[in-house]
Amino acid sequence: MSTTALYYPNVTIVAPRQAGQSQNYNQTDLKLLTTAMLLWDELEVIVPYRGFQPEPVIGENQMNEEHAIRKAFEMVVKPRALSDDELYRLFNELKTLISKGVPDTLRFKLQVDNYNMYPEKLSPAIWEYLKEAGLTGDGSMGYYGLQRDFALILMGLIAEICAGGTRIKVTNYRDAHAAFSHLVATQNGIVPDYQPAEELAPSTLVSISLKAVDAGRFPLDKLIQLRQREQEDGLLPPLRRNYRAAVDKYVERIRKEAKSKVDMELIEREFELEIRDDFRHLQEMMRLEFGDTIITKGVAILTAISKQDVVGAVGPLLNLPSFKLKKQQILEKHQSAWLYSV
Repeated sequence: MSTTALYYPNVTIVAPRQAGQSQNYNQTDLKLLTTAMLLWDELEVIVPYRGFQPEPVIGENQMNEEHAIRKAFEMVVKPRALSDDELYRLFNELKTLISKGVPDTLRFKLQVDNYNMYPEKLSPAIWEYLKEAGLTGDGSMGYYGLQRDFALILMGLIAEICAGGTRIKVTNYRDAHAAFSHLVATQNGIVPDYQPAEELAPSTLVSISLKAVDAGRFPLDKLIQLRQREQEDGLLPPLRRNYRAAVDKYVERIRKEAKSKVDMELIEREFELEIRDDFRHLQEMMRLEFGDTIITKGVAILTAISKQDVVGAVGPLLNLPSFKLKKQQILEKHQSAWLYSV
């Protein structure tokens, strides 16, 4: 169960741009950033060189949240540069892929949706090879332009290498994995099977879980406060771990079981019901336990209430070791407890 995710194709967490649109960044993807704050220790982004620090792009409609966005970035978004060994492996994989033939639709030509890449991200030898294959521009503008689908294929290969076996690979581009699958299917002369968007699944499932508990979208400020509390409170990390395990379980189901759009819809619906029922059960258990605690300490409470000190009646009970232990035991049995803690 990975505690770190690796994002592609961009050097920062930005809202995806569709085919036919300019690929210039215009705002932070708050859905993905929220997912990172709720799930992972870190969300790595692939940067062109060591020392490059990813910065958030603040959209015009995000100015009121700029401080929170920057703080969330500081907490979870981390740079990941390719090593020399990884560049060597990438070069070999590109040679193998391109040697099998690349359709003209992937060859570079100036278009509004060209994907521009930092020259430092790849080695000079790789750029020269891609240029000779007609898959990139000449780099004369200070960056290398690529046809959008080929850029998604290239960044997918890079992400696969960087993720290795220790990171979960994620994207917010719905057609990222499909571009690679379509190329391989074309090379092999077959019709591609249905490809579930498993690299988008974590964000999708997090959004579904928030809907299931009637939260909509948690403000980033609340998530920042929760992660700060988590660093100091040893009782909180197991709750995030349990929630992440619940999401990971359904990501795995999507990967293995989703053979059609209908399958995807059913799996997502089952996840929503599971989180909703778990959250309702947690709420009821907490209500019952809170009531039991009050009854057990009835004399003290009646005394405080008689003095019109309701806060004094209930407050001390919440800090009793026995109450905190029971509360933690209940929370750790529920996969939605991390959301409850927000």
